[in-house]
Amino acid sequence: MARSAGRRAALAAVAIGLAILVGACGSHSAGSTSAPTTTVDPAIARARTAEAKSRAERAKAEAQKLEAEAAKAKAEAARARAEADQARSSADQARSAAEQQSSPGSAPGTPVTGTPCQRLFASGAPFEVAFQRWIEAGAPPSWDADHDGIPCEKSYGEQN
Repeated sequence: MARSAGRRAALAAVAIGLAILVGACGSHSAGSTSAPTTTVDPAIARARTAEAKSRAERAKAEAQKLEAEAAKAKAEAARARAEADQARSSADQARSAAEQQSSPGSAPGTPVTGTPCQRLFASGAPFEVAFQRWIEAGAPPSWDADHDGIPCEKSYGEQN
């Protein structure tokens, strides 16, 4: 970078020197009122053009590299969000399974077999708790064997 700046400064000094030299030699006609014109050596012009093209190509390559890195980061963020969603779903499923396997009065996670009514009755829950759980579960018909609107009568007996 320092060499390039030094070269540019040297080229600029040469161009200025050439401009002064051309002006001192009388590049404009005698008696002309127009300002003297400055010419730039075609080799210097080509060098400057090539340097500008090179800088533009480097900038374009850097921009493409940054765009690729941004796309990669975006894909990684999407993948991380998907993994987090999956982990939350797994945790919800595990929590739901644990709730279904434990009943009041038993240690959490202790598997209890049978219908919800049988599990509640086996845990020592009174009928009122069973009725409340039935309501909370949306009054599923499977809890009410004789379909009279009173759940768990097979476990707790007739409650009419």
